[in-house]
Amino acid sequence: MALRDMLRLRWNFFLLLCLVVSHSTALSENFWWRAARQTIVPPSVSIGDFMFPYNSTGVVGDFLELYWSYDAEQNYLKMAFRYQTDQNYVGLALNTSVMVPSRAIVALSGNSTPIEYDMKGRDTLAVVPIQDISPPLQAIYRNTRAAKTITSGTVSNLTCYFEVNLQENPVPDVERLPLIYAAGPRMDGNAALGNHGVGARGDTTVNLTSAEATLTSGSGVEAIVIAHGVLMFLSWNVMVPFSILAARWMRHLDPTWFKTHYYSNWSAVIIFVIAFILGIITGSRTQLVHLGLGIAVLVLTAIQISVAQYRPGKDTPSRMLWYVTHFGAGKVLWVLATANVFIGLNIVDAHKLFYAGVGILAAIFVLLASYGQFRRVMNSQTQPQTPQKDDDVANELA
Repeated sequence: MALRDMLRLRWNFFLLLCLVVSHSTALSENFWWRAARQTIVPPSVSIGDFMFPYNSTGVVGDFLELYWSYDAEQNYLKMAFRYQTDQNYVGLALNTSVMVPSRAIVALSGNSTPIEYDMKGRDTLAVVPIQDISPPLQAIYRNTRAAKTITSGTVSNLTCYFEVNLQENPVPDVERLPLIYAAGPRMDGNAALGNHGVGARGDTTVNLTSAEATLTSGSGVEAIVIAHGVLMFLSWNVMVPFSILAARWMRHLDPTWFKTHYYSNWSAVIIFVIAFILGIITGSRTQLVHLGLGIAVLVLTAIQISVAQYRPGKDTPSRMLWYVTHFGAGKVLWVLATANVFIGLNIVDAHKLFYAGVGILAAIFVLLASYGQFRRVMNSQTQPQTPQKDDDVANELA
């Protein structure tokens, strides 16, 4: 009996020990799980000394990073953006796909406090900090912070944090919240903002309720601007030179040279008008030189077309005056338009290869046109002129 009791006692002790160990293990696992949950740090982005924990993030284009947390119950948004640039400011406007009119929060290089601007117009004087308006406007962007981190040389990361109460500033759809951004220079180191380039702006749509980044492409403004530039180049640096060279080098192919000259010029005009409309719709009206020169070219083109349609007969006294006017106006138009193409390349901060390409084509055209004109003058002095059929062809085409 003593042995049986001893074995039973040991068995009961063993069962008790297993029970205690299993219970302790469960308590330990529960403890460590709770501790782990308390110590897990959500992803965050730094704005100077401030760390912003976010729920969602995404990249727009090549340089803009977005971070945000959205409280659906309170309808409250916390957002930060970081932009890599060599410019002195980066601005962002919510609930809009156009910068004017809008309210934008702007991170200024060297300032730890962003400034909210009222964007009433496209020129510098119409972009005013809300605190400078009398009476002051109520701020949309609150608890703002900004910081600058130099990455290399003149390039730095400008980071901005803000909060928006969407109950006070409602948006139509939190799953498709539009925003627009731009970067540019400061004026004289103060709060005045200089004009941004076309390449330093963009827009997108953000789904605030998504746990993952769900950024959609913007309105395609940059694509339309690129189309504007390509069409202008095609019109003034391809079609117009081709039509002029046809008049210089194809005179022996009569009336083919005239038809080529005529239809090439009309094709250039049609392409130019389409490109001009695209530029007016989407372009920055703050680029007054580019805009003014474009309007001047448009007006001169209309005059040139009118003059071409009413040219006098070949044997009339006014024929030489008409020829000199038509010839000279065409060359002036090409020079002005080509200069405007270079201005456009500068506005979008194009690569140097684009400058080189336009310059090389322009130089080739000038050389060929000059030599063709020289040959024509020399031939007219050494050979008797033969009757031309271009008047009859012109009357048919008109």
